[in-house]
Amino acid sequence: NRLPEAVWKLSQQMISKKLDKNSCLSVLTEMFYQLSHILHIYGGSMEGLTQDCGINLLNSLHRLEYLEDAKGWFDVFVKYINEYLSVCKSQWKRNEVVQAIDYISNNYHLPVTSQKVPRIVGIREAYFSTLFKKETGQSFTEYLTELRMEKAKQLLANPTVYIYEVGEYVGYSDPNYFGKVFKKYTGL
Repeated sequence: NRLPEAVWKLSQQMISKKLDKNSCLSVLTEMFYQLSHILHIYGGSMEGLTQDCGINLLNSLHRLEYLEDAKGWFDVFVKYINEYLSVCKSQWKRNEVVQAIDYISNNYHLPVTSQKVPRIVGIREAYFSTLFKKETGQSFTEYLTELRMEKAKQLLANPTVYIYEVGEYVGYSDPNYFGKVFKKYTGL
Protein backbone atom coordinates (compact mmCIF):
# COMPACT_ATOMS: atom_id res chain seq x y z
CA ASN A 1 0.00 0.00 0.00
CA ARG A 2 1.54 3.28 -1.14
CA LEU A 3 -0.84 5.53 0.76
CA PRO A 4 1.27 5.89 3.96
CA GLU A 5 4.38 6.63 1.89
CA ALA A 6 2.57 9.29 -0.15
CA VAL A 7 1.22 10.94 3.00
CA TRP A 8 4.65 10.89 4.63
CA LYS A 9 6.23 12.51 1.55
CA LEU A 10 3.52 15.15 1.46
CA SER A 11 4.01 16.01 5.13
CA GLN A 12 7.80 16.21 4.65
CA GLN A 13 7.38 18.54 1.65
CA MET A 14 5.07 20.82 3.59
CA ILE A 15 7.54 21.01 6.48
CA SER A 16 10.60 21.54 4.23
CA LYS A 17 8.84 24.27 2.23
CA LYS A 18 7.78 25.93 5.46
CA LEU A 19 4.23 26.42 4.29
CA ASP A 20 2.06 28.53 6.52
CA LYS A 21 -0.75 26.90 8.48
CA ASN A 22 -3.51 27.97 6.06
CA SER A 23 -1.63 26.65 3.02
CA CYS A 24 -1.01 23.34 4.78
CA LEU A 25 -4.66 23.07 5.79
CA SER A 26 -5.68 23.80 2.23
CA VAL A 27 -3.42 21.03 0.84
CA LEU A 28 -4.49 18.55 3.53
CA THR A 29 -8.17 19.36 3.05
CA GLU A 30 -7.85 18.79 -0.70
CA MET A 31 -6.10 15.48 -0.04
CA PHE A 32 -8.85 14.59 2.42
CA TYR A 33 -11.49 15.15 -0.29
CA GLN A 34 -9.50 13.15 -2.85
CA LEU A 35 -9.34 10.25 -0.40
CA SER A 36 -13.06 10.66 0.15
CA HIS A 37 -13.55 10.13 -3.59
CA ILE A 38 -11.46 6.93 -3.45
CA LEU A 39 -13.60 5.64 -0.58
CA HIS A 40 -16.75 6.42 -2.56
CA ILE A 41 -15.49 4.30 -5.48
CA TYR A 42 -15.32 1.31 -3.13
CA GLY A 43 -18.71 1.95 -1.54
CA GLY A 44 -17.41 3.76 1.54
CA SER A 45 -17.73 7.31 2.76
CA MET A 46 -16.01 9.74 5.08
CA GLU A 47 -19.11 9.52 7.28
CA GLY A 48 -18.60 5.76 7.53
CA LEU A 49 -14.92 6.26 8.28
CA THR A 50 -15.80 8.82 10.96
CA GLN A 51 -18.25 6.38 12.55
CA ASP A 52 -15.69 3.56 12.46
CA CYS A 53 -12.88 5.54 14.08
CA GLY A 54 -15.08 7.70 16.33
CA ILE A 55 -13.32 10.92 15.34
CA ASN A 56 -14.47 13.67 13.00
CA LEU A 57 -11.25 13.73 11.02
CA LEU A 58 -11.92 16.91 9.05
CA ASN A 59 -12.82 18.88 12.18
CA SER A 60 -9.75 17.57 13.99
CA LEU A 61 -7.61 18.57 10.99
CA HIS A 62 -8.83 22.16 11.21
CA ARG A 63 -8.13 22.28 14.95
CA LEU A 64 -4.41 21.59 14.48
CA GLU A 65 -2.24 24.40 15.84
CA TYR A 66 1.22 23.48 14.58
CA LEU A 67 2.47 22.11 11.28
CA GLU A 68 4.29 19.29 13.05
CA ASP A 69 0.93 18.14 14.41
CA ALA A 70 -0.26 17.53 10.85
CA LYS A 71 2.17 14.62 10.47
CA GLY A 72 0.74 12.94 13.57
CA TRP A 73 -2.79 13.67 12.39
CA PHE A 74 -2.09 12.08 9.02
CA ASP A 75 -0.43 9.05 10.63
CA VAL A 76 -3.67 8.42 12.53
CA PHE A 77 -5.75 9.25 9.45
CA VAL A 78 -3.79 6.84 7.22
CA LYS A 79 -4.14 4.06 9.79
CA TYR A 80 -7.91 4.48 9.94
CA ILE A 81 -8.37 4.94 6.20
CA ASN A 82 -6.28 1.83 5.40
CA GLU A 83 -8.38 -0.29 7.76
CA TYR A 84 -11.66 1.18 6.52
CA LEU A 85 -10.65 0.92 2.85
CA SER A 86 -9.80 -2.77 3.32
CA VAL A 87 -13.27 -3.40 4.72
CA CYS A 88 -14.89 -1.39 1.91
CA LYS A 89 -12.97 -3.30 -0.75
CA SER A 90 -14.00 -6.66 0.69
CA GLN A 91 -17.65 -5.58 0.91
CA TRP A 92 -17.49 -3.94 -2.50
CA LYS A 93 -17.30 -7.36 -4.10
CA ARG A 94 -20.40 -8.37 -2.24
CA ASN A 95 -22.08 -5.16 -3.32
CA GLU A 96 -21.68 -6.34 -6.90
CA VAL A 97 -23.69 -9.44 -6.04
CA VAL A 98 -26.28 -7.26 -4.31
CA GLN A 99 -26.47 -5.12 -7.45
CA ALA A 100 -26.85 -8.27 -9.56
CA ILE A 101 -29.64 -9.60 -7.34
CA ASP A 102 -31.36 -6.23 -7.47
CA TYR A 103 -31.13 -6.20 -11.26
CA ILE A 104 -32.40 -9.79 -11.53
CA SER A 105 -35.29 -9.09 -9.15
CA ASN A 106 -36.38 -6.09 -11.18
CA ASN A 107 -35.89 -7.71 -14.59
CA TYR A 108 -36.60 -11.44 -14.16
CA HIS A 109 -39.45 -11.15 -16.67
CA LEU A 110 -36.96 -10.06 -19.37
CA PRO A 111 -34.19 -12.06 -21.06
CA VAL A 112 -31.73 -11.96 -18.14
CA THR A 113 -28.51 -13.85 -18.89
CA SER A 114 -25.33 -14.75 -17.08
CA GLN A 115 -23.50 -12.75 -19.76
CA LYS A 116 -25.57 -9.58 -19.42
CA VAL A 117 -25.67 -9.22 -15.62
CA PRO A 118 -21.88 -9.13 -15.05
CA ARG A 119 -21.59 -6.39 -17.69
CA ILE A 120 -24.24 -4.38 -15.89
CA VAL A 121 -22.51 -4.67 -12.50
CA GLY A 122 -19.04 -4.20 -14.01
CA ILE A 123 -17.19 -7.47 -13.48
CA ARG A 124 -15.88 -10.29 -15.66
CA GLU A 125 -18.31 -13.07 -16.49
CA ALA A 126 -16.15 -15.91 -15.12
CA TYR A 127 -15.52 -14.06 -11.87
CA PHE A 128 -19.21 -13.20 -11.58
CA SER A 129 -20.23 -16.87 -11.70
CA THR A 130 -17.78 -17.80 -8.96
CA LEU A 131 -18.62 -14.79 -6.79
CA PHE A 132 -22.38 -15.19 -7.22
CA LYS A 133 -22.26 -18.86 -6.20
CA LYS A 134 -19.99 -18.06 -3.23
CA GLU A 135 -22.23 -15.26 -1.94
CA THR A 136 -25.67 -16.79 -2.60
CA GLY A 137 -24.98 -20.52 -2.42
CA GLN A 138 -26.66 -20.91 -5.82
CA SER A 139 -25.52 -20.61 -9.39
CA PHE A 140 -26.90 -17.70 -11.39
CA THR A 141 -29.24 -20.06 -13.29
CA GLU A 142 -30.49 -21.73 -10.10
CA TYR A 143 -31.17 -18.33 -8.53
CA LEU A 144 -32.99 -16.95 -11.57
CA THR A 145 -35.04 -20.12 -12.01
CA GLU A 146 -36.06 -20.16 -8.35
CA LEU A 147 -37.09 -16.50 -8.49
CA ARG A 148 -39.12 -17.04 -11.67
CA MET A 149 -40.78 -20.21 -10.37
CA GLU A 150 -41.74 -18.62 -7.05
CA LYS A 151 -43.28 -15.68 -8.93
CA ALA A 152 -45.06 -18.14 -11.23
CA LYS A 153 -46.50 -20.01 -8.24
CA GLN A 154 -47.87 -16.74 -6.87
CA LEU A 155 -49.44 -15.86 -10.20
CA LEU A 156 -50.92 -19.33 -10.71
CA ALA A 157 -52.77 -18.99 -7.42
CA ASN A 158 -55.14 -16.76 -9.40
CA PRO A 159 -57.56 -19.10 -11.27
CA THR A 160 -58.26 -16.55 -14.00
CA VAL A 161 -54.65 -16.51 -15.22
CA TYR A 162 -53.55 -18.81 -18.04
CA ILE A 163 -50.35 -20.83 -17.74
CA TYR A 164 -48.88 -19.41 -20.98
CA GLU A 165 -49.46 -15.88 -19.65
CA VAL A 166 -47.61 -16.71 -16.45
CA GLY A 167 -44.71 -18.17 -18.43
CA GLU A 168 -44.40 -14.99 -20.49
CA TYR A 169 -44.75 -12.81 -17.41
CA VAL A 170 -41.87 -14.53 -15.62
CA GLY A 171 -39.53 -14.48 -18.61
CA TYR A 172 -40.24 -17.63 -20.65
CA SER A 173 -41.28 -16.99 -24.26
CA ASP A 174 -41.89 -20.70 -24.92
CA PRO A 175 -44.89 -21.97 -22.88
CA ASN A 176 -43.80 -25.62 -23.35
CA TYR A 177 -40.36 -24.90 -21.92
CA PHE A 178 -41.93 -22.96 -19.05
CA GLY A 179 -44.22 -25.93 -18.30
CA LYS A 180 -41.25 -28.32 -18.31
CA VAL A 181 -39.19 -26.11 -15.97
CA PHE A 182 -42.19 -25.49 -13.70
CA LYS A 183 -42.96 -29.21 -13.39
CA LYS A 184 -39.33 -29.99 -12.62
CA TYR A 185 -39.13 -27.20 -10.03
CA THR A 186 -42.39 -28.00 -8.25
CA GLY A 187 -42.39 -31.75 -8.74
CA LEU A 188 -45.99 -31.60 -10.05
